Amino acid sequence: MLERLTDAHCHLSGRAPDSLPPRGVEACAACACFAGEWGELDGISRASVKKVYGLHPDAGISALDDIGFAEKQIFSVLLPELERRLASADAVGEIGLDARITERVPLEMQKRVFAAQLEIARARGLPALIHCVGEWGALREILRGFFSDDSGAGFLIHAASCSAEVAASLEKLGARFSFGVRELSSRRGAECAARVGSDRIMVETDGDCSAASLENAAAALAAVRSASAVEIADAAFENFRSFYSK
Repeated sequence: MLERLTDAHCHLSGRAPDSLPPRGVEACAACACFAGEWGELDGISRASVKKVYGLHPDAGISALDDIGFAEKQIFSVLLPELERRLASADAVGEIGLDARITERVPLEMQKRVFAAQLEIARARGLPALIHCVGEWGALREILRGFFSDDSGAGFLIHAASCSAEVAASLEKLGARFSFGVRELSSRRGAECAARVGSDRIMVETDGDCSAASLENAAAALAAVRSASAVEIADAAFENFRSFYSK
């Protein structure tokens, strides 16, 4: 069994908050990215669990919703509530852009909500956990407005599967990247994982945090980077500790 395992991005998924981190995992970042999940994190106070609040680009919006009204609710109700909860947070997320949902949630609206949360994160001095599917160009342009180098709280691209070229440009802005087995099984995910620096990598489950899942991710990342799983776990531990060090 690997030691010093960390999960850079997981979800409670209905499990009891006091079950985190599970046996064999040193620390994890538990993400509540829909308003109905935020209350689940409130009572956690263990240093080994990093609390991440945010509003996912999907935001729980259905095809039947009035999109104009939904956006007003986000800005007048949900984002102010999010800000109130961040006093005990370790990061803001997961936030970002998703090309798969643009028929329900227009891309321009996603951009506005994303930028608003980046502004909140910057004002609070918190790092951001970022979700992106199919909108890397738009994401990069928005990030350039908030991050110009490797200073400040920074941001983590979770479930990273962008091209090596995009990864290089994001790395210049201070990006970190976390990978699970799913991403490392794809060509782009493997290219991204092979390209970024060892001081940028973390592993994640993007679900139910478990030592077994993290060991599998570390082994897959090790194969891509021609390293040992121990080296990957150790690097991910140090990078996790640095990133979540507010």
